[in-house]
Amino acid sequence: MLTNTVTICTNMNIKFLMIFAAILTSLILACGTVLGEDPLLELKVANQKYLGKRLIHDYEKVVLMLRDGEIKVIPLSTISGFRKTGEIFKPYGPLQMRTELEREFIKEYEVKSNNEFIVVAPDGYADKYLTICNDVQRSFYHYFVSRGFKLRELEFPLAVIILKDQQAFFNYGKSRDIKEIKLLSGLYHPSTNRIVMHQEGKEAKLSQSFRPVS
Repeated sequence: MLTNTVTICTNMNIKFLMIFAAILTSLILACGTVLGEDPLLELKVANQKYLGKRLIHDYEKVVLMLRDGEIKVIPLSTISGFRKTGEIFKPYGPLQMRTELEREFIKEYEVKSNNEFIVVAPDGYADKYLTICNDVQRSFYHYFVSRGFKLRELEFPLAVIILKDQQAFFNYGKSRDIKEIKLLSGLYHPSTNRIVMHQEGKEAKLSQSFRPVS
């Protein structure tokens, strides 16, 4: 049951459903994952070093999960160095991930976080969007647990990025080589563990509503 849900005018309700679906998918995947003491590996590619745990390793590639939840597919032919650090893989906490996002989004945005979400939004909006995420997660968790599903908390905090307008969203997608970005109004990017959306210009105003859904 969704109660006391925060909504956004215009087309933002569709994006709430996207957030809901992304959280649903992440939680279901987490249920099938047993947290173990995976070794923390360091791979060197050119001048770049990657720290993470190995997900897949075959004759062509290594799939590495980084400590912020990002997934890197690295061809074996590009790896110039490899070592076991002697440490156990531990995901970054919200504070470390928040610091990284603050470096990335310096101008016109603010970053707010809790243990589950790190929200990047235009100045004055981040707290409100963080409330939305909390409401959706709480409602989702209650709905499925009350029906006998066994859900675990997410292994990584989920980054939710709300860009200031559609053009900023297009620029974000283009800079990350996301194809057909102009056909989208929002996306969940599994390899970076980010939900990315945009506000609807001056019409994107937050409002409170009460709408129970069974």
